[in-house]
Amino acid sequence: MTVVGVYLIGVPYPADKRSDYILPPSLGPVTRGSLVTVPFGRGDHHRPAVVAAVEEREEAARLKSVFAVEEACYALSEEMFSLALFLREHTLCAF
Repeated sequence: MTVVGVYLIGVPYPADKRSDYILPPSLGPVTRGSLVTVPFGRGDHHRPAVVAAVEEREEAARLKSVFAVEEACYALSEEMFSLALFLREHTLCAF
């Protein structure tokens, strides 16, 4: 089963942590920097997120599934993703 680690876009800094979600096979492949829509919070509100990691796992209990994968033209390049991570870590800004 494919699991993606994502950073939500536009959340306050204290909540800006990596979260894991299941990527359904029907949504196709994603890479680091891809934009996805994920459920967040008790009401499963649709929130945009950036994929930080793609992993294969045997078991992924209690993880929610990605709702949608945005078009590839909206994905961040590896250079832009690295810059966003650098700024997040050094300037106390959220993703």
